[in-house]
Amino acid sequence: MHPKSLILLILPAWLLCSVSSGFAGQEVEPNNALEKATQVSVKEEISGSINDSADFYRILLPSPASIQVLLENLPADAEIDLALYGFSPNPHEERTVCRAAGETSVRCRVDATERSGYISVKTTFGPKVCEKGWCGARLSNDGPYITMEGENVAPAQHNTVPVMLPPEYTIQVQHPSLSLDRPGKQSGVAKTLSHLPSFAPEAWPCSFHYPKNWSMSWLRTDKRVLLQPRHAEEKDIRLEIERKPKLNSPGSSAEGQLNLAERDLEVIGGIVRQREKMWVANQWAPYLVAILPAPDKKGGMKLFGHLQLVFEFGDDYIWLSYRTLADDYGRYLPAIQTVLDSLREKDLFSPEQSKTTEKNPGETKP
Repeated sequence: MHPKSLILLILPAWLLCSVSSGFAGQEVEPNNALEKATQVSVKEEISGSINDSADFYRILLPSPASIQVLLENLPADAEIDLALYGFSPNPHEERTVCRAAGETSVRCRVDATERSGYISVKTTFGPKVCEKGWCGARLSNDGPYITMEGENVAPAQHNTVPVMLPPEYTIQVQHPSLSLDRPGKQSGVAKTLSHLPSFAPEAWPCSFHYPKNWSMSWLRTDKRVLLQPRHAEEKDIRLEIERKPKLNSPGSSAEGQLNLAERDLEVIGGIVRQREKMWVANQWAPYLVAILPAPDKKGGMKLFGHLQLVFEFGDDYIWLSYRTLADDYGRYLPAIQTVLDSLREKDLFSPEQSKTTEKNPGETKP
């Protein structure tokens, strides 16, 4: 999957219509052996189902490089191995294995000296059963049965144990040529944006730039900032960036944080139009786009567009929220894209850039 650009991805008219999102890559059964591997692109996000002991995928990298493969949306009660093969003169060599035991995601890294290689997802199943046209297995001794064959005729339960459809997982291949932070482009981005105001307070783990015709102010606390165009008539637009320590949400994740944001939006009448991921700050960050009715600055009820994105830096979650009138939603996307393109961990900034250049960074607003 290509790194997503907000300018290309989300348009004002799109907000007012229904959109069904999907993955660009899907496993093709049978793919339970190397010679049966599903051919996929490194530019795709892959989805597959846990309905047998192994799934194999073959990929061709744009060039040899150090890559990371992220396997997500796993059942917490499963024991699953993510293995990488090849990417070397021996195309069938098992290079590395990373295990997810009791976790919902796992990440593997390999230094690829060759472009071609394989990814496998191997699942350890517990007790199995086959009868009356269907087969199922349990991922743990006290978990439900997962249907492996005969989904259409499988019962709702077997011996009082629930019978479930196979859970789906996703795979993302992270290659430097697809990253906004890729070598060669990173220095160009920094050089292009270095003339813009920057934000990098000591307590924050990240830095970013923002447009010159925007202002920045603190909102009551040193964990939340507001960015807006300087023109008074444009105050119906808000870009808020908030730092939330992970200690306050033990056991959560970026996806879990976005779930909270989605719930809060639905409480106030928001309708989520899309939920996906984009490549931001050297990571796949979950985001959603919603529409919601809300009062404007004049007190009238208007339809607003809302973007919510969550990513992780060290011990913090970073929430980025962009909201403006639905009719103006696309107008400010270039400014939002500037902020996203410049987001970096602080150690990727030069000393000259690692400072907040807003004249009054301590200003508070109600």
